[in-house]
Amino acid sequence: MQIGDVQIKNPYVLAPMASVTDVAYRTLCRRYGAGLVFSDMISANGFAQNNRRTLEKFIVSPEEHPVALQIFGSRLDNLIKCGIYASQFCDIVDLNAGCPVRKVVTTGAGAALLENPDWLYRILKEMSQVIEIPVTVKIRIPPENIDFIEFIEQISSSGVDAITIHGRVREQMYSGRADWEKIAVAVEHSCVPVIGNGDVVDYTTAKQMMDVTGCEAVMIGRAAIGNPLIFRHLVSEGRVLNPKGIPAREKIHALLGYTDLARKFGIPEKIQVLHAIKFTRDLPRSARLRARLTGIKKIEEAINIILRYYDLPILQNTEIS
Repeated sequence: MQIGDVQIKNPYVLAPMASVTDVAYRTLCRRYGAGLVFSDMISANGFAQNNRRTLEKFIVSPEEHPVALQIFGSRLDNLIKCGIYASQFCDIVDLNAGCPVRKVVTTGAGAALLENPDWLYRILKEMSQVIEIPVTVKIRIPPENIDFIEFIEQISSSGVDAITIHGRVREQMYSGRADWEKIAVAVEHSCVPVIGNGDVVDYTTAKQMMDVTGCEAVMIGRAAIGNPLIFRHLVSEGRVLNPKGIPAREKIHALLGYTDLARKFGIPEKIQVLHAIKFTRDLPRSARLRARLTGIKKIEEAINIILRYYDLPILQNTEIS
């Protein structure tokens, strides 16, 4: 797959997720085989205000390319300035036009942009004209009063280099089933590559989505939380076990790989602990373990609790072979 002049090695893409896809986690997912990784959402308004936490989100590892930095907002001037700044560090600038979270939508950003296709088209057109690297957009299915085919044709002709579509409407949030038929319609009527998103949890569902919709790549979100090994499973075409079936030792080995990277990039310990809790998902007897981890503030303490819980020695080498 190619997005503008950026070559993507394989069709498995890490979704942008708040408090998940920091620079350390993105780098780890690239090590395990992700073809492209997306950052957590970066506020264009926060950038305009020189917010320290916002500026920290522009940090990119040399190891994680190709990487997309995703920005959000509703003010065109801030989006353009933020996108130009982001383009210094990444390979692709992505506009979020699909986040359904209330605090984002009420500002006119995220999925609120779907309600005014002409305004979204203008934003994308102007961003594409001034940002010197590929520009993409992540959307959801727009409201019923908007003609879907016309919407896709309009957005794909705005100058963007690819579209990611999550096959749910805003009101669904993340519930119910994703509408893959709508993604197929988007593929048929888009003049740029389409990345499908929604209900991909392993190689079987990834292949099914690509076969059913014709999309060129699939974006993995919730199934990749605390689960970077899913990309090793995907690139092996299912020959390597889905992480739900791997031993605890191997999952914890991946966690230690994350914490090594997190220390290198200065990820706050409270974020590292949240990641550690997510990594325990699908491990044996993990509900009781997560209860013990609640309230822990130091990552070293959290790791020691996990290692003792599974009667494992401290792993010295956390490099992924």
